Amino acid sequence: MIKNNMKYKAIRIIAIIFLVNVILISAYCNIFLNKNMKLGIDATKDKVNDDLNIIIEELESQKNIDKDLLENISNKYGVELYLEDSSNNIVYSNIEEHNFNYSKNKLININNKSYSLMISKELDVSVSSIIKKLLFLELFIILLTAIVVTVFVNKKILKPIFYLRYDMLAYKNGILPKFRPKKQDIYELQNYFVNLTEALEEEKQKHNSVIASISHDIKTPLTSILGYTSRLENANLSEEVKQKYIVKIGSKALAMKEIMDEFDDYLGSSLNGNLHKEPITSKELFRMIENDYEDDLEDKHIKLKLKNNVKKGVLVVDINKLKRVFSNIIGNSVRHMNKEEGLIVITLNKRKNYYEFSISDNGEGIKEENIHKIFDPLFTTDPSRKISGLGLSICKQIIELHDGEIYAKNNRNAGVTITFKIKDNKE
Repeated sequence: MIKNNMKYKAIRIIAIIFLVNVILISAYCNIFLNKNMKLGIDATKDKVNDDLNIIIEELESQKNIDKDLLENISNKYGVELYLEDSSNNIVYSNIEEHNFNYSKNKLININNKSYSLMISKELDVSVSSIIKKLLFLELFIILLTAIVVTVFVNKKILKPIFYLRYDMLAYKNGILPKFRPKKQDIYELQNYFVNLTEALEEEKQKHNSVIASISHDIKTPLTSILGYTSRLENANLSEEVKQKYIVKIGSKALAMKEIMDEFDDYLGSSLNGNLHKEPITSKELFRMIENDYEDDLEDKHIKLKLKNNVKKGVLVVDINKLKRVFSNIIGNSVRHMNKEEGLIVITLNKRKNYYEFSISDNGEGIKEENIHKIFDPLFTTDPSRKISGLGLSICKQIIELHDGEIYAKNNRNAGVTITFKIKDNKE
């Protein structure tokens, strides 16, 4: 976009310079040169007319006409003469070719003989002078254009680039750049850089928060492990107590592993944007979900209901990542299921060029003020912080890698529905 704007602006500037050049030269020719030439022509005409009358009087007063007389008259009045008798014989001529001249002829009578007299005078217009003036004008236009272009380049390009370079160096030292008014293309590039730095800072804060959250969640079980390990060093403990402590250490270590596994999944989704897509029919996908979750959910007194409304649908997806999405969402529903007889319903519909999955439960739902936060990293409604709040964030990243979107809403009666869309791309 910036490149196109700069290109079109450069074309406009060249066109304007060309147009100004044409206008100035045309104005100079029409106003100054034409005026000077007209004055010179008018002056020459008047001179020729006056001289013609005087020369005619002088010639008609002569009895004989010879070459010397005509040459003296030509030199005296600074004109060229052409005299022809009635028989079309040239009596005298010193007419020469000129770029610009004015001539006038008249019939005269000398000693009862008729002659045709023409006098010619070169116009007071110098071609070399005109060319010199045009060259000086063109040099002035070039100099003026160079000054204007220099000022324009300095203001519109060099100065914004200087600010951009300064902000880049300042950002290297930890100083955030500032937005510039969007009146110039380079400043638009500057603002892109500001947006980039803001995104980097936001991502940095997010990662710092993730690390801090993981650290916080690990410290609790790690402190317990260290405490129980210290107690096991007591030789007076009974075997029963030792076994109890060992079980608790194992439980805390497993909790730490789950946290780290979730963290690895989050990093994997963030850093690895590669998808290993392969086709899978909707029937195969639902059969896989049924095999993975039906028995486990039944043990927890939760019924799994599957509604495949796209019987012949074929999805091109990363199956392992999509399984992770179902695992995180279903696991989240299970944790917030507070009824003896829970229900999870998974529905698939086809909407134009995408597939739409809806996963509904009849759990406790989500507070409306939190409904838009559940896909943010670290957000969790679990007061005990047994998890780090990355599960649904991982789901969002995976769905976005599939050119889709994911959102949640509370059901009218109870529970929540999480809906995600995956683009129908069979290529």
